[in-house]
Amino acid sequence: MTTRPHFEDLNRRYAETDWVSEYQRLWAIFNHWFAAHVGSSQDRPCIENIKSDQETTIWVNRIIEESKIKRPQRIADGLDGSHPRFAANNVLSRLFRDTINSPVIEPRINYPWRAGTERRVKKTNAIALDEDMFIKAYRSHGEMLQENMTFDLTFHQTLELVGVHATGCCFYRDTPSTLEPVYCANQMVNKFRSIPELNVLVSLVDSQEITTIAQDTIEMLYNIRNTAIHGSLDFLIRADNLAAKSACEALGSLIQDIRDNW
Repeated sequence: MTTRPHFEDLNRRYAETDWVSEYQRLWAIFNHWFAAHVGSSQDRPCIENIKSDQETTIWVNRIIEESKIKRPQRIADGLDGSHPRFAANNVLSRLFRDTINSPVIEPRINYPWRAGTERRVKKTNAIALDEDMFIKAYRSHGEMLQENMTFDLTFHQTLELVGVHATGCCFYRDTPSTLEPVYCANQMVNKFRSIPELNVLVSLVDSQEITTIAQDTIEMLYNIRNTAIHGSLDFLIRADNLAAKSACEALGSLIQDIRDNW
């Protein structure tokens, strides 16, 4: 006996936690606060104000610092030393990792190197690498090391020379490190250019419209808010629901930080 379509729908709903609705609930709390905090009833001015607020940067930096691998970086540790830093995810890196897999959210993301499908979404730079992309990038760093035997910076340290930093699987723009001359880092990036899977990482390095990870995080949360509130984000689509779950974790962290520290 076949199951009637409405019963199939009910079974799916009982099997899934509706993270889209949970995000709507959290956003209502956040919305109430930021309207009073900024003194405006219009969303976009409030979002831009929060993006530029020093407290937002402090919140993001706190998350990044608390999730860092504390032991020193050593080139001799090889992949066993580098991979745990890639795998040490937090609410920010999970946010960017899961949103790029959402069929609703990902096309809307407005990168400097690729316009999104919604013109009102502001530009962001933060990306997420998957395991295969990370390994390919790491091996390119190894090839560069073989050609520069006196260079002794790790993969993550080398990327920082060209202004690309990471927290877990999320890579973003920040102030370039000044530890060493950048010619070795540029040599590594040139090796990236020959690997199609690393095009997004190359685009991040080449980006000239710089945004911070704090700005990128708030813009992403607002982007998700619009898809959740206006109904295009569907919790019955697994990738959408997972993106909403990660957004709930990030927004919940922000709300708690506002309560405790702002």
